[in-house]
Amino acid sequence: MWGGRVVLRVLKAELLKLRGSKAAWGTIAVVVSFALLTISLSRLFSGSAHVMWTDTLKLAPQFMAGWWGLLVFGLAAANLFGSEFSDGTAAGMFTTPIRREYFVVAKMLVLALWAAGLALTAVASQSLAALILGAEGFAWKLVFVCLGDNLLVAFLLYLTTPVVALVSMLGRGYIAPMLYSTGLISLSVTAGFLGWERWIPWAMPLTVAGGIAPPGVIDGSLSVGSWTLLVAFFVLGLAVVFVYVNRVDSSG
Repeated sequence: MWGGRVVLRVLKAELLKLRGSKAAWGTIAVVVSFALLTISLSRLFSGSAHVMWTDTLKLAPQFMAGWWGLLVFGLAAANLFGSEFSDGTAAGMFTTPIRREYFVVAKMLVLALWAAGLALTAVASQSLAALILGAEGFAWKLVFVCLGDNLLVAFLLYLTTPVVALVSMLGRGYIAPMLYSTGLISLSVTAGFLGWERWIPWAMPLTVAGGIAPPGVIDGSLSVGSWTLLVAFFVLGLAVVFVYVNRVDSSG
């Protein structure tokens, strides 16, 4: 059977599993909770000052880049890859008469859709927060700029996920990738403070969204060298995942 058709079949099965996944709803809840945090903090600290749409929307990519992105994307990758081992379904996946690479490709496609969905959720929830706060200065251009920044941050984070997928399979579940992702948050924040974000893959989203580093420390762009490093990191990580799934015992 043509490989693309097989991938589409596996992709459909993965999407059906995701639809009823508690992890998917959990990640959405995390994203929405940051919009609720925006509302709470604005009411607490703004006082009589006017809340602006631009200030509220720019928090969406900042939250993703510096706070919830690595952890939530790590959970998503662990759910797609590591849960096959913790739920005992890996053996069935590996003994199915389908090339194992097709499962990896399908899961990475689902992860990409998941990441994009979370980016859209972040924009929508922050926009709703702005409406609730009665923010001033609305313009559709602001929403579209925020959407573009969010999708770019999500893409940058997505390029780091093959390693999380590998860690989740080696760890046979969720604990190892969650610890790994938690450590990466500290690493990315530290890189931002030191001005190394252009050369640390997990910190590169900070160049798009800014972060909690002192003003003027974080570079606002990625060089060709940064993109080359990040893409190479993705390709190498995916290659190692392919090697692993082809060599792991069929019993999982």
